[in-house]
Amino acid sequence: PVTMAIDSKRKLSYVHVLLATLALLICASEALSVINANKLIRSSVPSRRRHTFGRRLRATVDDTDTNYDFEDRGFTGITKIKDFTQAGTKKLQKLAESAKTKLTSKPTIDQSFKQFKVHKVKSNVFESKQFQAWAKSVAKATKNNQDAADTAMLATLATHYGDETLASIIDAAKLVTSTKSMATRLENMQIKQWMDDGDAQLNKWAADGKTGDVVYKLLRIDTEGSNLLKSPKLKTWMNYMTKLHKDPYDVLLYKLKPHYDDAGLAKMLVLSKKDSAAKTVAEKLETLQFEKWKNNEKSVADVFKFLKLNEDSTTLLKNPVLNTWVAYVEKLNKNPYELLFSAIKSKGFDDVELAKLITAAKQDMHTGAIVGKLEQVQFQKWARDGKTSGDLFKYLGLYKAGDKLLESPLLNNWLSYMQMLRKDPYAQLVFTIKKSGFDEIDLAKIINTAKQDPKTSALAGQVEKLQLDKWSADMKSSEDIFKFLRLDKEGDKVFESPVWGTWAAYLNKREIDPDADLVMFNILRNKFGDEGLANMVTKAKQVESTREVAEKLQLELWRANAHSSDYIFNLLKLNEKGNKILESPGPLSTWVAYVRRVNSFNSNRGKFQPILLLEKRFGEKELAQMFVNSKSRHYASKPGIIENLQEWQFKKWMVQKKKPGDVNKMFPSEDLTSLQIKYEFKNFYKENVDILMI
Repeated sequence: PVTMAIDSKRKLSYVHVLLATLALLICASEALSVINANKLIRSSVPSRRRHTFGRRLRATVDDTDTNYDFEDRGFTGITKIKDFTQAGTKKLQKLAESAKTKLTSKPTIDQSFKQFKVHKVKSNVFESKQFQAWAKSVAKATKNNQDAADTAMLATLATHYGDETLASIIDAAKLVTSTKSMATRLENMQIKQWMDDGDAQLNKWAADGKTGDVVYKLLRIDTEGSNLLKSPKLKTWMNYMTKLHKDPYDVLLYKLKPHYDDAGLAKMLVLSKKDSAAKTVAEKLETLQFEKWKNNEKSVADVFKFLKLNEDSTTLLKNPVLNTWVAYVEKLNKNPYELLFSAIKSKGFDDVELAKLITAAKQDMHTGAIVGKLEQVQFQKWARDGKTSGDLFKYLGLYKAGDKLLESPLLNNWLSYMQMLRKDPYAQLVFTIKKSGFDEIDLAKIINTAKQDPKTSALAGQVEKLQLDKWSADMKSSEDIFKFLRLDKEGDKVFESPVWGTWAAYLNKREIDPDADLVMFNILRNKFGDEGLANMVTKAKQVESTREVAEKLQLELWRANAHSSDYIFNLLKLNEKGNKILESPGPLSTWVAYVRRVNSFNSNRGKFQPILLLEKRFGEKELAQMFVNSKSRHYASKPGIIENLQEWQFKKWMVQKKKPGDVNKMFPSEDLTSLQIKYEFKNFYKENVDILMI
């Protein structure tokens, strides 16, 4: 029996040694390098130097424990073995890293902590000469590896002081400029270690009798501010509260009360629900808050008041906290929008003032949905009161707006009300404005003016869409609208007409691109003739506001006269530029636009035709060199034309199945131009190889 006991004990020791060896092998390289470098903190007693390595092997044994035998070295018993084997590979790696740290520094760092008498410092520990000297010695021992030094120091400090005392020491050190950086690093590392240890750390706190308040402070959760609900530290604390069989949400809500009033807490929860990392916690806290209000018999009016929603009615509809009140009212199975409408009206706001508040808040990111439903309550009231389109138009003061109609935000309310009544808003608008002496042409002029103002452009675009949709639904042709807008009476001032933009917009809506330009050209040509239109185009090109449309019509005039691309090239005097053609981006852009327009009915041919024609004139490689050289000299006064042409040359190469290697062969020289071509094509190829479909 004695022999069997000895054998069993030896077998157990072999297991210990085997596992310890495996852990040590993982970190052996770095550990041995540190040992061989002989950089560890040495004892000041000479006779101890030769024993440093031997003492290091017993890093897992407490210095005060002298009652151990050989069989317990390396691991401290069956419990360690069990934990080790159950944790698997990750645990092994973690223990290996721990063993590495301990091998390199733990015994001597613990000794030097006492040697420098850090443990005798009673206050301002980090500022003391003893601590500073110890910190320098640890830095030297860890070869100035800050992470390793911090890890070693934290282990010693935590062992000596314990979690709570160390936390207080760190807090004090963070208030001093000279020690703030180190204290912050150690604090972050300490918290990270606790969080990484997960359930094991929670069990340790529970075994040590740590309360939820203590752990809350240890994790510094109260320093998270507005980020509290999405902090990973909060999750650790909540898990600990669950382990203590307490409702973490109930405790958290209680802890937040001293820092937030009801309005502040509600705002934080509303904003946190927008963040995916905090949404779940925020929603549960809000639900708990509602339950407490309900259990305490808080009325809708009570909550409205202590959320401070009654303090400023002008900003009420943009207050994020309004979401909390609405949700609580719904929890009580009441209609919050009816109650909100009544609450605002009770403050002395009439329908027009309320409509203005609604319009101003409809696009608010926090309350827009609520405001939209409030608007429906107002519409329903108007409908019950029998308000017609004309009644409301007058009631909202829109009759008085005149040609400033689209500057009134209340027009949007009126249009929405028409839609709720299932009436054609455009037809109702035209019918109503006629009573003020306006017609559709006047409305078109008002729209075009309003489109130029950023403040009114959105509403103007909305009304213009209604106008164009109505004409399109009535099957009005482009020529019908040309005459309806009396553009046929404008003569050579047609491009300057305030309703020209309306007709151009209708062409773009009705005609299929690129035929919109062709339809415009044909209608104008039929009205004014080739010579008359040519003269109009010439004049229009001299005016900034009409130059763009004139240039488009110029292309159609050339095309109608069947001019070749070579003829236009010469007409624009590009033939006189030679290889400096890219120095004239204006005429070049016009020629490119003409070539593409001529070939617009053959999309595949049209795409590459300008490049093919230019390569025919200058050569493929020479043109590529011209692009690069011209870009470097910044000749392009019309941004984009050179880059655009180069891009189409690159696309053509890719269609021809050319790869960067093929282009490298095209430009074997190592001059700057060739290198730039190869570099730019390589990048273009990389970005477009998977998506370019031509």
